[in-house]
Amino acid sequence: MYFFYEEEWFISLSSPTGKCGGGNKLRTYQTFKRKYCYEKYLTLVNCIKDRVNLTRLRISAHQLRIEKGRYERKNNRMLPENERLCLYCNQKAIENEMHFVMFCPRYAKKRTKMLKSLSINNIPTGEAFCILMAAKTLKVASVFSKYISECLEMRQS
Repeated sequence: MYFFYEEEWFISLSSPTGKCGGGNKLRTYQTFKRKYCYEKYLTLVNCIKDRVNLTRLRISAHQLRIEKGRYERKNNRMLPENERLCLYCNQKAIENEMHFVMFCPRYAKKRTKMLKSLSINNIPTGEAFCILMAAKTLKVASVFSKYISECLEMRQS
């Protein structure tokens, strides 16, 4: 039975359109999630708010424009992905998970501090992003989840 669920999981992750044909919500998830298994960060992060925020970011159940734009309408159609731009900076960048975590200037000071504290400030951005999102160690899970919560709070102010 486990192998059936694992196969279904892998197929849904690999689908370019997702189940409803509106683009795969798991496009970011598949960049760092390689195995169908229990995630360590679920027990490593003690603060419930931080754990929930990290989980929402990982599974694209957040308020970034890449997801919110699915429900915005333009000419009676879903807002195109390339028009779901970040409202918190002037980079004219799509506000997806990578932009939010690694590039948005609004969070630059917090991001620099976080990356230095984890000693991953000198590795390629894509690799650092995968290490953060996988959150396999206590230090990465706790520091990164706190960073996510702090950045989300900044969006509210």
